Amino acid sequence: MIAFGSENWQSMTLVLTLLPAVTSIMMAAAPIPELKGEKEDSGASGVLHSRTAVLYLICIFFAGASESTMSQWASSYLETAFGINKTIGDLLGLALFGAATFYPQIVGVITDSAVRSENVTAFAQQFGYTAEQFGMKAGMCFAVLAPFLGSLLFYRAMKIPSKTEE
Repeated sequence: MIAFGSENWQSMTLVLTLLPAVTSIMMAAAPIPELKGEKEDSGASGVLHSRTAVLYLICIFFAGASESTMSQWASSYLETAFGINKTIGDLLGLALFGAATFYPQIVGVITDSAVRSENVTAFAQQFGYTAEQFGMKAGMCFAVLAPFLGSLLFYRAMKIPSKTEE
């Protein structure tokens, strides 16, 4: 906040959207290994003794906590910034958060169905990928557009002077 100043906090949100863009570009350039055959099921006790599985469970816990925090922040922000009542702010904040989390899922469905196309398979082979690898890279690249475009729209909306300021 010190680098941008409290009056230009919108610029900081645009800078923070560069992080997912950079990581998506890095993911698109990373090699994806071929999947090996099916492993035998080790059962619940095998999963709980696996450090990797426990790490995944901890990550899922914190992901759920961050989703809850963001949906509550969105409704609180809408209430204070736009001066709407709590009920509408809670409903609208949750709806906007749901729409933002729904976008990558739709991108995934579209890329999964495109992977089954012979044209996409042939196109992916030109770059040395399987259709699944190409679909994953394309999905990651498209998913990064949502927060970036949202930040640009939000930045533009915050720069428009209200009628009371004119």
